[in-house]
Amino acid sequence: MTRAVDNGVIAVIDLYTRFKCAACCIRRVTTRPTRLRLPHAALPLHKQVRVKIKARDVSLSLQHAQGSSVLKLLPARVLGWLEIEGRAHVLVRLQVGGEQLIARITRYSRDQLGLHRGQALWAQVKSVALLG
Repeated sequence: MTRAVDNGVIAVIDLYTRFKCAACCIRRVTTRPTRLRLPHAALPLHKQVRVKIKARDVSLSLQHAQGSSVLKLLPARVLGWLEIEGRAHVLVRLQVGGEQLIARITRYSRDQLGLHRGQALWAQVKSVALLG
């Protein structure tokens, strides 16, 4: 589910906790094939969780990032984008597994990446918020 709110565009995704790393205080949440690592020691295992991802917290890469502190790397496909006249940014709509995600990037970045509909790339999610 994607919706516009006062402080930007967000996507809300339902996931399930599957794995924990006690030493790192991290839980892996998944809905095939989407997997995220969340720094949250208190999440119970094998429970549904809902996360909110702001479009401004999503960057795009043509290659899988290595040597990065960003742990939430998702294979995605470009569905399209929305340009707002007079604005430097575009909202790129992505398919990530069975979910949709929005990335807010500059027009310049869109052009430099050579984005086109159907293109496979990586969504790099800097942060998420747990809901409920």
